[in-house]
Amino acid sequence: MKKEQGQIRTRHALLLYRRLVSYYRGPCLWLLLVSVVLLVWDHPLLRVLRLPVVMTLLLSVILLLLTFVMSRLAYVQCGEDGMLIHLPLYRFHVLYDSIVQTRTASLATLYPPSRQPFSSRNFLRPLWQTPALVVHVELLPKSRQQLRLWMDSRMLLRSALVLLVEDHRALRSQIEEAMIRWRIRKGESERRL
Repeated sequence: MKKEQGQIRTRHALLLYRRLVSYYRGPCLWLLLVSVVLLVWDHPLLRVLRLPVVMTLLLSVILLLLTFVMSRLAYVQCGEDGMLIHLPLYRFHVLYDSIVQTRTASLATLYPPSRQPFSSRNFLRPLWQTPALVVHVELLPKSRQQLRLWMDSRMLLRSALVLLVEDHRALRSQIEEAMIRWRIRKGESERRL
């Protein structure tokens, strides 16, 4: 039983947040490197710019750390009563009772690249062909506006959540197993009543 619960409770990292780290890593490292070189060089003409260079150094370090922490805090996990979606600054449960079906689709199928803003295309380029798990629900766990405030717009469809994880098959099977266990427990408790 413990082995089965361990499989169900596996955390699946959300790839959109992992992509955020890799997207900002290069520019932040360049800013960090240039700032350090300018501070170490300490040319007399650059002393006027010392404060902006220090601020650039600090902001690039903060952005690197912040995106790294955000990527580690964003995951999906199956629980006893529902699926936990943990975002960097927000988390919510999707009860198994409200899940209608799960299916797999590529991100490019759900959100065609030609319809995406130019600024998003480069960010999403490595993820276009990645399979995503689409979880159709009867009712979203929170209002659409509240969810849009905390999560990326590409994680929401009209009545579904789009979960872009590394192992979408494992997550789908874990959701289905957890739903079966939940229905069995629910049936047993109803029989007792």
